[in-house]
Amino acid sequence: MIIVSLALAMWWWEVDGRQRAFYVDVPVFKNDIKRGELIKDDMFTTVKYEKDQLIDNYIKEQKKIIGLEAKQFIPKNIQLDVHFFESPDLLTDEKHMNWKIPNEWIYSIPNSLRRKDQIVFYEIDAESMNIKDKDKKIQIDATSKVSEDTEKRQVLITQIQDEKNKLQGRNVSIYTAVVSYVKDSANREVVSTSPVDRIDANSTIKDLEIIATKEDMDLLSAIVSKGSKFIIGYNDGGSAINESKNSK
Repeated sequence: MIIVSLALAMWWWEVDGRQRAFYVDVPVFKNDIKRGELIKDDMFTTVKYEKDQLIDNYIKEQKKIIGLEAKQFIPKNIQLDVHFFESPDLLTDEKHMNWKIPNEWIYSIPNSLRRKDQIVFYEIDAESMNIKDKDKKIQIDATSKVSEDTEKRQVLITQIQDEKNKLQGRNVSIYTAVVSYVKDSANREVVSTSPVDRIDANSTIKDLEIIATKEDMDLLSAIVSKGSKFIIGYNDGGSAINESKNSK
């Protein structure tokens, strides 16, 4: 009986016991997931991982992330971190609404901007934008010398860059917001055609929409009313935070 019991115990250990003791079933994606893709129940499979190889904050139950959106590109068959996902709803309360930023407010905007990016508004004042043409031009001091032997004209050019050409905008961000939509001229959302990076896009950005409060929009409008415009930058993968700079 002892021998039979030991044999059964060894068989159970090799077949199932070792995996129960040292391995955990972890939900993973069957296929690569694109940034912004909505998570559904049929996207998952399970992979066994050794317990000492588990990452912090790994997803133990797939139901916890069903209905959320991927914040980034997620390869298949890797452990899933809770920070890979976010709510698809950008409107977090009654005060925050979707607003279109008028194109005439924008001096510069990156074409690689995408939905849910965290963007920063920098002010560029009217004086910097309205530099006279004569001050913008590069001063050229050109002299020429004709070589009688080769009958070729050699032009010696000295370029002097006018320091006034440099845009003297403010170095402090005026406002931080989250992009709700970036649309092209046909009112279609501009998205990346590559699942990993932003090198290629399906179109060119024409309209920008953000999540903001009425007070935030009044602040931006007041700045524009002085003759200023905004240079807009973004933080790839930044957290979804609306931050007013009213205190400044």
